[in-house]
Amino acid sequence: MIFEDGPTPILSYAGEGIVEIHWLVGGQSVELAIAPDHSICVTAFNSSGDVTLDEEFVDIDSFEASSARNRVILELRFMSRLLLAAGRRGA
Repeated sequence: MIFEDGPTPILSYAGEGIVEIHWLVGGQSVELAIAPDHSICVTAFNSSGDVTLDEEFVDIDSFEASSARNRVILELRFMSRLLLAAGRRGA
């Protein structure tokens, strides 16, 4: 889920074997948590802090086939456009 000119993810360890991947651009936020059993939890927030996506831990195969995966991709693409627009304004 990395796009050319997209937001750079921040990786962190959340304890209990859980790794978090976090993207933050212009107040928009997407967080993926991956547990040792390969289940995934995803949360996204808009720039007002409202939750736009909240998917509890599901196995990776279920996530790959879910609408949540598609929504994460859409959120990251939107964040990529924010980065590109900011770059054009700063150039």
